[in-house]
Amino acid sequence: MEKIIMLLMLLLLVQSSFALEPFCGWSTYSFCLKDSDCQVGGCNNQVCERKGEETITTCEWKDCYRAEDYNLTCQCINNKCQWGYQDKTPLTKQESKIASFKNIFYSLMPINPIILIVLGIILILMAKLAKFVGMVLIILAIISLILRFI
Repeated sequence: MEKIIMLLMLLLLVQSSFALEPFCGWSTYSFCLKDSDCQVGGCNNQVCERKGEETITTCEWKDCYRAEDYNLTCQCINNKCQWGYQDKTPLTKQESKIASFKNIFYSLMPINPIILIVLGIILILMAKLAKFVGMVLIILAIISLILRFI
């Protein structure tokens, strides 16, 4: 039983290490009058630019380039081609910093924090070796609960 619980804990921790990182595409902020003046460019569609601009980028792939995962589209906001949300709210640098902090715990959000606390307590009671992992799980559960209300 101990081995099964340890395996479940290991799987949970490995899964949580693949948290969604903050969006890492960028905008050229070129002048525009309407959304159709802007296009997605770059080798991996990570750049929001003016039509015909053709920004040169490296062709390395990062998951954080996938704008649709972040509900972002390339659009004309305040006469500038930039990434923004459906309601024409631009993605700001400050928002990116807050989002990156929240996204550290992104994969824990779908998991009920109460389950993490219970598993943490079980690990603490099971063995000395598992005590540290149990304490970490409880701390992560508390942080994920706090982040839900921010």
